[in-house]
Amino acid sequence: MRVTVQATDLAVVPDAAPMKPTRWEMFGTAFALTQISELMVAAAFLWRMKIERKLLVKYLFAIAFINLLTFPVVWFFFPALQPFQYITTRVFGCVSLGIAIGYSVFWVRQSEVTLKVLQRSFLIWLLSLPVVAAIAFVIALFLGYGESLPSAVGLPSVVTLPASEGFAIGWEAWLIYHWVENHCCLPKFWR
Repeated sequence: MRVTVQATDLAVVPDAAPMKPTRWEMFGTAFALTQISELMVAAAFLWRMKIERKLLVKYLFAIAFINLLTFPVVWFFFPALQPFQYITTRVFGCVSLGIAIGYSVFWVRQSEVTLKVLQRSFLIWLLSLPVVAAIAFVIALFLGYGESLPSAVGLPSVVTLPASEGFAIGWEAWLIYHWVENHCCLPKFWR
């Protein structure tokens, strides 16, 4: 709404400019674009390396699951480190990091990672997400109770943005390398 104050009247006119979407509203679109682009690049690379079709599907499913773990960390944890963030935002950022670490440790410790294990891991992740979100909400409620202004303390985006991308590249590379090294037959070009 746009309000114009004049000497004799007050005019309230709906603002023609659309509202900017929130971080939560953009999350789904950004996640879909990230998954599509990363899977296309991975598929092209693996196809070029002449990986057999069954192994290609397994690799792509693993890459999609790894992206599922790291994307919320990039999207919520690193921005929560910036200034003017509410405590509740910081709690949800830390929870997303905790989920990524927990599932990564669980996944790396598996003696064998098959497509069935990947599917089961995804299903467990999907089913546990509402429970973890509810726990995070309660923690955020207790820590942020009575909070009126966000904290001005934090890191600038020129630090958090490169750190988040470095995290995503490093963490995903480590998980993919560990998974391929320990659980799959390595293609000749990787030996």
